[in-house]
Formats: sequence, structure tokens, C-alpha cells
Amino acid sequence: MQQIQLLIVEDNPETARNICLYMEHQGFVCTVTASGAAAVALAKQGAFDLVILDVMLPDLDGFAVCAQIRETVDVPIIMLTARVESGDLVQGLDCGADEYVKKPYNNKELVARVKAHLRRRRAPARYQDIGPLRIDAAGRRIFHADRDLGLTRTEYRLLVALIQAPERVFSRDQLAVIGFEEPSGVADRTVDVHIHNLRRKLTRAGMEQHGISAVYGMGYKWVKP
Repeated sequence: MQQIQLLIVEDNPETARNICLYMEHQGFVCTVTASGAAAVALAKQGAFDLVILDVMLPDLDGFAVCAQIRETVDVPIIMLTARVESGDLVQGLDCGADEYVKKPYNNKELVARVKAHLRRRRAPARYQDIGPLRIDAAGRRIFHADRDLGLTRTEYRLLVALIQAPERVFSRDQLAVIGFEEPSGVADRTVDVHIHNLRRKLTRAGMEQHGISAVYGMGYKWVKP
């Protein structure tokens, strides 16, 4: 079984050593650096499962390190700091940190937080991002820029089918089968009304180029915005 690799970015040798002892006791492999610039270079190699990052570093501060890692690497980042101002908390989260732990902290609690993030990382993704839209399959919702489109069950089914097959032309009959539990007897006009409502909701959510295109005499398709 492949071991979990942690990158610990901490310029206090004693603190770094204590974190390593606790993490290695759990079977994790630790790489330690006191340099923000070195941390960015190491993280961008993509070999780490999680980063524990101190805010106060001798070269780059933790906020800058976090932001630079986030540019290219999708890895959980837990930031550590003795600063307790709410502005620092907001800055840490804004730059891409997954969690913000205030010093002094309990090492057992830090281990528990690391394990929690690793469990979430291994869990099946609830959301699927397609272009500017996010599909929440479990909740049967679709978002644009974190705004819920507020779709009906039929609208949800139609939009998922369209965006998952860009450029494919769906006839009205096909869309009736996809969108309605009882498709027999669904008129073309009924499908058109639902497509119109989808376009309106996408536009209202900020997608001026909504992506649903009519194909004359055939039906509708999704064109990537």
C-alpha cells in the first residue's frame, strides 16, 4: 500500500520535529522545509497528499506560498498560525487553504484534522464540473458561479443530458424521453417551453452565453460557452 506523503512547511525546528513525530507515528511520510520558495517547488512536483503550512516563514509568507501552490496543484492545505485576527483567517481561506489552525494547538487534534481531509480526498466526488457549470448529482442541482439555478426535475434532466454531450443534437422526441417520466403524448411545444425556461434561468444566473442552441428542423444542442 502506498504511504501518505505530507509536506510540512515550518521554520521552527522544534515545532517541525513534533509534527513529524506525531505524523510518522500514524504511518505518514514527512518532508520538511523551512523555506516558502522551496515549499512551492516541492509541492508543484505533485508528490504530496497534503501540505501543513505555517504562515510565518523567513522568505515568502504562508499566504503567498498557498496561493502559488494553488495555481498548479490541487492538494489539501492546512495553515498554521499564531495570529488570531479574523482578517488573517479570511486571507488564509481566500488564498486557497482548506483549513486554518491556530497556535497553540494539540498535536493529536492536528493529526485528526489531517486524517479528516485525507478521508474526504478519497471519498467519491459529489460534484462534477463541466465548463462553467457544477452538477450536484446527489442533490439534483446545477450551479453557475456558486448560484443554484433552481431547476425543476425535468429541467435538471434536460440540462444534464445536453451539457454532458456538447454539440450532439437532441430531437424533441429524445428530450421528451430524457426529461419526462411519462414521455408519451408530450408535445414538441412542451419541450420548447422547458428549453425556454432553462435559457432564462441560465441567463438569470449570469450566463449570458447560455450554450443552448436550436438546430432548425432537428432540435437542440449544447454549445460550449
